[in-house]
Amino acid sequence: MKQIVVRTDPKDKKKLEAVLEGTNHYMSKEDGVLKASVFIPDDKLDKMLDDIIAIVDLRYKERMIEVYSPDFVISSSLKR
Repeated sequence: MKQIVVRTDPKDKKKLEAVLEGTNHYMSKEDGVLKASVFIPDDKLDKMLDDIIAIVDLRYKERMIEVYSPDFVISSSLKR
């Protein structure tokens, strides 16, 4: 299981929602930056990153993509 955290322009929200559709994710807006967090299986990481990189304009310092490997996740909606 991986967690991807994306910080991008709020204008990218609809495109990002389309990529994250069907996943366990949440979005919030902090200081004018859209923050999205999603948990996905390891085998879907590369495809998901490719899709997100195509959306996020990484030329700006406040826009970034982070990938974490959580020690564990407790959630009734996530499946192994």
